[in-house]
Amino acid sequence: MSRFPRLALVVAMAGPILAAGLAALAYSSSRLVHDSASATELPLACGGATADVPSVVYAADGSVLATLRSAFNRQPVPLSRISPTLVAAVLDTEDHAFWAHGGVDVRSIARAFVADAAAGSAVQGGSTIAQQLVKQTYLGSEKSLVRKMREAVLAERLEQKCTKRQVLDDYLNTVYLGNGAYGVQAAAEEYFNRDAAHLSVAQSALLAGLIQAPSGYDPITNPLGARERRSQVLANMVHYGAITPQQAAAANATPLPTVVHEAPTLSYTSHGYYLDQVVNMLLGPGSPLGATLAQREQELFAGGLKIYTNEVPSLQAYAQHVAVADIPPALSKVEAALAVIDPRTGDVEALVGGNGRSQFDVATQGQRQPGSGFKLFTLIGALEEGYNVEDSVLAASPCAVVFPGDPYGNGYDAQHPLHNDPGQPSGEVTLVQATALSINCAYLRVAHEVGLAKVVDVAKSMGLSDATLSPLTPSLVLGTEAVRPIEMAAAYATVADGGIYHEPSFVNEVKDSTGSVIYRADLTGRRVFSEQVAAEALVALRATVQYGTGTAAALPNQEVAGKTGTTEQSVDAWFNGVTPDLAASVWMGDPDGEVPMYDNGVEVYGASYPTQIWHDVAAFALRDAPVASFPPPDPALVPPIKYIDSPALRRDDLFSHGGAGPATCVASGAKQPCPTRPATTTTLAPATTAVPLTTVAPATTSAPATVRAPATTLAPATTAPPTAPAGTAAPPRPSPQPAPATTAPPTTAPPTTAPATTASPATTAPATTAPATTASPATTASPLATVPPPSQAPPARPQPPATTAAQASAPATTSSAQPLSTAQATAPPAGPGGGP
Repeated sequence: MSRFPRLALVVAMAGPILAAGLAALAYSSSRLVHDSASATELPLACGGATADVPSVVYAADGSVLATLRSAFNRQPVPLSRISPTLVAAVLDTEDHAFWAHGGVDVRSIARAFVADAAAGSAVQGGSTIAQQLVKQTYLGSEKSLVRKMREAVLAERLEQKCTKRQVLDDYLNTVYLGNGAYGVQAAAEEYFNRDAAHLSVAQSALLAGLIQAPSGYDPITNPLGARERRSQVLANMVHYGAITPQQAAAANATPLPTVVHEAPTLSYTSHGYYLDQVVNMLLGPGSPLGATLAQREQELFAGGLKIYTNEVPSLQAYAQHVAVADIPPALSKVEAALAVIDPRTGDVEALVGGNGRSQFDVATQGQRQPGSGFKLFTLIGALEEGYNVEDSVLAASPCAVVFPGDPYGNGYDAQHPLHNDPGQPSGEVTLVQATALSINCAYLRVAHEVGLAKVVDVAKSMGLSDATLSPLTPSLVLGTEAVRPIEMAAAYATVADGGIYHEPSFVNEVKDSTGSVIYRADLTGRRVFSEQVAAEALVALRATVQYGTGTAAALPNQEVAGKTGTTEQSVDAWFNGVTPDLAASVWMGDPDGEVPMYDNGVEVYGASYPTQIWHDVAAFALRDAPVASFPPPDPALVPPIKYIDSPALRRDDLFSHGGAGPATCVASGAKQPCPTRPATTTTLAPATTAVPLTTVAPATTSAPATVRAPATTLAPATTAPPTAPAGTAAPPRPSPQPAPATTAPPTTAPPTTAPATTASPATTAPATTAPATTASPATTASPLATVPPPSQAPPARPQPPATTAAQASAPATTSSAQPLSTAQATAPPAGPGGGP
């Protein structure tokens, strides 16, 4: 059959069908027009479909960190900024009579119906620009007669409410053109990397052709189809007089784009971990951006926000570099994570979640055992309970201390004792020394007196969120409960800011698209303990850096305080450090599991690489900072020095205090009586010369101490109690309440000094007797204003049992390699607390 007779037959057959369809359309339209006027119909907006604007994230110095865009790349521009050639290409292809008809073009519908019937398939569309806008904005792409009817009615309503320019403006800014680009401006940038106002004839024709089938005519994946479609659009433009045949020929000869210039999105660079926290905070519950996740996503990625963060770009980049560079090649699977915080505000200035190979952020998401870094919370608890950092406590190892409420359960009993690290002291030590040298058994005994419930309360008040912290787990004193590095940094920052806790803050301020502030961080913080407690704690933490396990963290222009931490078998290694201007925690380990760390056979401790990383980052951050120091404690508020002991501790300390313990102990497979051990004769020598509480110097000489009077009111003088006979257990210490003033014994020494000849070292006592020491008691100085000399027992301390003659003749000495005198007996491996 020839083409003409076939067309005539199609028209003849289509006539009745078309008439019936038009009748049905008239009836349905009348019903839909009535329904569309009801209160339940969708409200139509003019110019409301062009609101998507990217949000910009700024660093603390005002530089741009990132642009946050929606997955839908929309960049709305007014109609006046769109090339007239592009407008002509779109209208000539999609709706040539746009300026003449209303929301529906009946002639176009009829023409499309006939063309489709003749071809046997859909070859021509009859929808107007208004109908397409309604479809993509309000109705979706459902294929049904009802949806098509609603589309026509809403298009009519839209044309009655809005001007033609508004309708065309909305359409050109919302139509999808492939590769994630919504609107002609986004498409112009992606395909041609230029503004929509400056598109050529060939470029305009290509974009106009993409409207019908963005993926089918994609110039990157289907260049042949894209070229044919562009030629069709150019032919339409020639037909309607928008361009000349010569212009069309030139445009047809123009090469197609071969790459897509995609809009920038979040990238996992040196700023990746930090930006993730910004995004998580603004999308999470309690965000100022909206009540639902959908609202928050719309505002964050398309609301045109200005987000001001606390990141210091230079510090962030350097910290990321150091966290990788400072780890030796032998530890190929080991990563470092760290958080740097301003202790005065809680501002997070840098965040490293790992080496960048993974998006998992160990600093904020990882939960790892902190080791001895957790001892901070026992120290704070002890100071809040009225203890003094110069109080002495027994450090004897091994130790088995049963905690109330946990008889031989989770704690350390005679069959499962705890050990200090090899080479550590086993005599009496001060809290300062126990902290500086990270002595496990000393801290276990202190925690017994403070109470595990108090330790847990302190930890939670300083920001630790782990719900598993339990007062029924004695091992938590040594850091067996998992924590996050950023929480440890905030906890140590609390001490640096005088007892005020600040929640870590990534975002300082957020402004909406109009410039109004919709969020501002609260920098006030909350007080969790007193400035006096913080100042006394800093004395012990500074000693860690001065002569303890953290000496590698020392800085030339800042006082540094901190604590190392190493878990059993060196699975995790830490350094938590503070200065008056900075707080940071560094963790090191294998993020994929608990793997022991050895560098060419040498065990890794917190005192090694983590401390070095901390030092390098802090030195860079504070390179231009003025000299800064911590405020000293108020001597008038410092409690008297005492020996940390109690009847309960003597009962529950199964070894060193002669506790009863279980009936038998198991050793080497045979039952034998539980060992009891009197207080050891080794007296740990503290720092060399007498210094105020705020300066604990490393032990370098054995010269006796001088006594320096503080500027404030001095504590009343007391006399030392008599010592215990040799070979007997040490008696309990005096009550923590201040002792009444007594008359000091006659002395020829000036009130502010004690002659070196008056100090009789404990180690020179005869083996058969234990006379009281001849050290001059404190006369005019506060106990915390002095540190006893290496050869002198702490004030008001009972004489230890007699030593052997050989021991008695050997004076107490110190060395540069070992800052303080220690027991040299070989100790078993460390317990859960790990090494320094």
